[in-house]
Amino acid sequence: MSKLEKEIQFEIIKYMRRCGYVCGKTKTTGIYDSTRRNFRKDHYSFVGFPDLTAFVPKLVFIEVKRPKQKQTESQELFQSMCDRVGIPYILATSIDDVSNGLKGII
Repeated sequence: MSKLEKEIQFEIIKYMRRCGYVCGKTKTTGIYDSTRRNFRKDHYSFVGFPDLTAFVPKLVFIEVKRPKQKQTESQELFQSMCDRVGIPYILATSIDDVSNGLKGII
């Protein structure tokens, strides 16, 4: 059985920190509404914002997916925006994807 996305995220965060980089989970779940006991959209955040943010020392965004899982349209648009302004963006399903992606950045 393949790993859950949050398990892959945690492995990548641990790997990045072992390498001496700052890396953390980006809050993408929205705002908790205690009245309704669920999350609602945060209208002040970017739609499609990547799962992880790292400094290597350059800013890097990392979108984590399970194998064979695809980006949403809003995630693809966010990646395109990063490409246009020169911010590195790694689409990762494993630590190997991150390691390979960093080779072109650092």
